[in-house]
Order: sequence, then C-alpha cells, then structure tokens
Amino acid sequence: MPFEVEDLTVNDGSLAPGGSKQFDIKMGCDWAKVHTLKLVQLTGGPMNITIEIWEKDSSGYDPADRSYFYLRILRRKIVQTPEQGAEYLEVIDPTLLFFDRDLSGEVHCRLLNHDGGTSSDFAVSLKCLEVGEQL
Repeated sequence: MPFEVEDLTVNDGSLAPGGSKQFDIKMGCDWAKVHTLKLVQLTGGPMNITIEIWEKDSSGYDPADRSYFYLRILRRKIVQTPEQGAEYLEVIDPTLLFFDRDLSGEVHCRLLNHDGGTSSDFAVSLKCLEVGEQL
C-alpha cells in the first residue's frame, strides 16, 4: 500500500552553507520501494544542496570514508535559482529499493548545503509504493 514519509524541519533551524546534517525519517517497515523524492528549501534564495539516502547498518556510516559508499543508494546534487522556486521533485523510475539494514524502521538521509546556497531549513518527503518486513 502506498504511503508518504516526511521530515518537515530537517534541522529545526537554518542549515548554513558549508554545513551538513544527517537525519532519519521514520518509515515503520524494513524495506520500501521509493517512488518520489521532494525537497523544499524553506527560506527563499538560491539552492545549492546535495541530498543522500543511506542504508545504514548497525555500525552506522561515515560519508568521508569510501569503504561505506556501498551503503549510499541515492545522491542528488540540486542547484536552483530563486526564480526556479527552491523546490525539487523527482519521480524515481524505476523505483528505488530501500532496505533498512539496521532494522530501525527509518530512512537514513544526509543533506549538504553547499557554498552559494541559502541558510535555510529544509522539508524532505518520500513517497513509497510497496513496503514490507525483512527480506
């Protein structure tokens, strides 16, 4: 059954350019087929960000260590002018299979706000199709 998971305030305040934030979105299942990614910059201005989705295992992940890159299943760099709306929507086709390796029932995300972007908080929403228990 399709459902949506979201984090409407990723940082509970502005994430400055040059900053990054790792966060989790409660999913409530062990795997899902992610169909849509939507990201909104909550403050007007240029957007220059990267959003990542990770299949964190019980030891976590270190985005600076290439030996963990097998856990990163999605990475999108998004650059938009204020006129483009600082809102990003992607329909992922084919769908992206996310498996929650640490069985926490959460989608593990990382957001980077690059230089040239706007100090802002962000809202992230994922629409999923099929979901299930451990594979």
